[in-house]
Order: sequence, then C-alpha cells, then structure tokens
Amino acid sequence: MPVSEKFPIRIAMLACGLGTGLLIFAVLVIGRGEVVRLITHDTVGQALDTELWIADLPDGTYLRAGSSDVKWLGRLESGGAPALEREDQTVLIETFIVDDTTTREAVRASMAEKYGLADRVWGAIHSNKPVVIRVELLGDVTTTAHQNPNGAPPRAQATP
Repeated sequence: MPVSEKFPIRIAMLACGLGTGLLIFAVLVIGRGEVVRLITHDTVGQALDTELWIADLPDGTYLRAGSSDVKWLGRLESGGAPALEREDQTVLIETFIVDDTTTREAVRASMAEKYGLADRVWGAIHSNKPVVIRVELLGDVTTTAHQNPNGAPPRAQATP
C-alpha cells in the first residue's frame, strides 16, 4: 500500500485515540458525579455489573445508553431481573425504553448539568440519538440477590 493511502488510516486512528484519551481524561480527572451500578445477567445467568450515570427528573429516574448496540441494554431486554445499586442500596428494577423527544432532551439536560464537561465529552463520542431508559424501583434486594448461582461475586463488565 503506497504511503499516500496509509495517511487517511493513520489520521482516523489518531482521531480515535485522541477521542478515547479525552473521554478517559474527562471521566478520571474532571470527576464523574454520581455513578450507579446496574446489575444485569447474561444468557447463562452470570451477573454483570455496569457503572452508569443517572438522571432524576420530576417524573422518574432515567439511565442513558450511547446507542442501541450496548451490551448492557441488550441484557436488560433479554436477561433476568435487573437491579440497581445506588447509595449502598440495591433494588430490583423494571426498565422501559423511552422514545420521546421531550424526555430524551430532559435527560440530556439533567446529565449535562450533573456531569458537566464529562457529559459533553460523552456526547461528542456517542450518537446524537441516545437510548433513554426509565427505571422503576420494585423493592429491596438482599445482599446476595445479585450473586451468581455458584456463589461467586458478579463479574464486572469491561465496557458499558
């Protein structure tokens, strides 16, 4: 491959690396605000944890996915009973995809205010039409409710 054909590939790789570095910087250095832990299950019942931002609006509590392709969103739709850990309390939840422009904008504004620059960086990297999920709390979970059947602790998901 001639050098001139490699140049666009290198530029794309550099842009991707810079974007990833900026996101890491925003999350680690600038501060993240409140982070909750979503507990979902894979197809064999293995508990998986995902750290997420959360928005509290007058009409409910919401999570946001960067796209419909994220693994944790797929597990919400097909897995066992999900739970949410927040402020040292773990609660079973029910979730609903919200496809309402007004609610999506309210969640965006709430997260922008709550998470500041980190949220702006997140928005620059993800799609302009994120998936918004309304969360309904169903009740307290015992401390072992999200443990795996064999007693092993939940496995943390590498990427949301």
